[in-house]
Amino acid sequence: MFNFIKKLFADKEPEQAEVALEQLESWINEKTAQLNFNNFFQEYFEKIIEIKKNLQDKLADLKVAEVPKEHKNVEHRIRNIVKGHKDQYAREIEIFLENLDLLKKEKFSALEDYQEVIRYNKKLDKSIESVAKRTSKSYQAAQHLYFKPVEEVFKLMGELNLLVKNFNKNDYDKKVEKIEELKNLTIQLEDEIKKKKDFQEQIKSKEELLKNKNEEANNKQKQLEQLKESKEYKNHLKLKNKKEELEKKIKELNDQIYAYFSKLTKAFKRYERVALDDKLIKKYLENNVQTFWEDTELKVSEILEGLKKSLSGDSLQFDEKQKNKFLEIISRGSEDFFQKFKDEYNKLNGLVEAIVNEIKCNKIIDEIENVNSENKNVNEKISRIETEIKEIKSKLEKIDLSKLKSEIKIKVEEVFDIEIKLN
Repeated sequence: MFNFIKKLFADKEPEQAEVALEQLESWINEKTAQLNFNNFFQEYFEKIIEIKKNLQDKLADLKVAEVPKEHKNVEHRIRNIVKGHKDQYAREIEIFLENLDLLKKEKFSALEDYQEVIRYNKKLDKSIESVAKRTSKSYQAAQHLYFKPVEEVFKLMGELNLLVKNFNKNDYDKKVEKIEELKNLTIQLEDEIKKKKDFQEQIKSKEELLKNKNEEANNKQKQLEQLKESKEYKNHLKLKNKKEELEKKIKELNDQIYAYFSKLTKAFKRYERVALDDKLIKKYLENNVQTFWEDTELKVSEILEGLKKSLSGDSLQFDEKQKNKFLEIISRGSEDFFQKFKDEYNKLNGLVEAIVNEIKCNKIIDEIENVNSENKNVNEKISRIETEIKEIKSKLEKIDLSKLKSEIKIKVEEVFDIEIKLN
């Protein structure tokens, strides 16, 4: 019955075959169907059917079996006990046979068929072991008065057990396991090929997007350069420079005011203690520039006049040199002197305000800022796309199809005795 197995495992030079990757799965299915497992499995199940039928016949004989004449003198009580064991043994075997389903197929040719047979055989093996344990005591006891019918059933169960064990000895489970491993490797290879293709398509798509974004960035840069070459922008720069010049002059005025009053700080501090209205003096001490521009009525002239009198009266207790120095500074601070500063300051501020309004009316800066903002967004997208491409390429480099192909070649030779070349 198992002669064809020798041919299956005989030493010989392996065949050679070229297989396209897209046809690998169907090729493996075809070769799996050609393994001739079907012949053995069909014989295996035919033998199980035969044993089952014989068991049913012998079980029927066992159920109606009477105590042989040579044992008629056995005590009635013992005969009943032994008969009980015989009936128990028969019931267990009957239940086993009722649950003994059979696989019936016209042909076992696919991996799934083989897997089903392997599972069936393992289940049957466990079932036989289980019934053997449950019937051990009843079998031994029933032998005392019903040896022949019990033994005939027992021998058939032994024959079924041997059939199942011999199936395992042929290592079909290991062979099927290798086919499963080959199928899994094939699925893995298909997944990796698909993943590689997906990565390549993603890279292509993102590189196309990157190209478009680079063109967009170049266009934004050209647009920016054109705006900066426009009359509006050049006018804006002129206005900006003019504004900076005016602000510089205002600063110079501030510096001059600061320098003037800073020289009187020491005198102002002593005068603050004796002056009737010290609030304005205090403001000049805290921030003389701001206070001066806010002093629209030039009340500082009154402060200076009062300071002059206090210095002349020697109430502030400065030495002669310091006193003369302060008096000389105060003498320069006439109303005309201060008014010229204010007039110049107001004039410059008016010019600055006019320029600021003119700058506001010129929309070129808003346009430039918008283009700059758009350009920044485009460059951020470019940077993100470049990072994504780099990450995908890194994943792509980790896909090793050659390793999987090599493992598949080894498994194919183990299972089918064929050397394949994958294209």
